[in-house]
Amino acid sequence: MIRIFVQIWTLVFIFSLLVSHKPAYSSEILEEDISVRVDVWIGKNMKLEKNKIESRLKGPNVRKVDLQIARWGSATQTVGIGNRVPVRTAQRCLQIASEINGVSFLLSQFLVPDTYVTIGSSLYEEKLEIPITQKNLKRLLDPELNHSEFHSLYQRLTGEDKVYQSLQNRYQSKE
Repeated sequence: MIRIFVQIWTLVFIFSLLVSHKPAYSSEILEEDISVRVDVWIGKNMKLEKNKIESRLKGPNVRKVDLQIARWGSATQTVGIGNRVPVRTAQRCLQIASEINGVSFLLSQFLVPDTYVTIGSSLYEEKLEIPITQKNLKRLLDPELNHSEFHSLYQRLTGEDKVYQSLQNRYQSKE
């Protein structure tokens, strides 16, 4: 009985996030107007590099970096980037994440607050982690991408663009 309740609650929670979440903005935003929080989990083997990693993550629009050592040994290879995180900050975080933990999975943006980046977190269920190839990771790191192109690509890679299109079609058909 409890298991069913938990499953139903999880579905309701995820659906509410989907409905309330906004896709990436179509117009460019000014990077200096956005304040980003970055949470990072690193493996025990990177403990001595903690200050160096933290200083590399800090940038003009990163308001807070919270770096923690994974108690279980190594951190996950998961990265989540909110849809208002400026492209250069997002790319810097992806680059650093690939160097310290590796990047094998992305989190859908509807799971991550708009101005938030999470690196190496194990707080998310494995079902919610979307595999990413190194080729697609390089596409995200392309310096030619602007804000909307980056986030549109991110959403395509995580499958969110299909979810938004499906919801949009469903609501338009009811009208």
